[in-house]
Amino acid sequence: MIGLVESIRDGGEPWGPRLRRWRDETKQWSQQDFVDQVVRLAFELKEDRGTRLDTRLVGRWETGAVKRPQAAYRPLLAHLGS
Repeated sequence: MIGLVESIRDGGEPWGPRLRRWRDETKQWSQQDFVDQVVRLAFELKEDRGTRLDTRLVGRWETGAVKRPQAAYRPLLAHLGS
């Protein structure tokens, strides 16, 4: 786990670019693959809000337009290993 949802300390890299690198380089998932994995996990864990993720929101996370993922997504991301 690389701690994408943790706050940035000591001037470290923002979590959005780290998420993109983890998704793209480590997992080799497209944004749609990533969405599919999160939605599948949300469905399995009965986390209804997590099933509403789309590539638009993932893109906003990765560009930093959203400062950090909403509370419903944090445990799902952590469960995936991000």
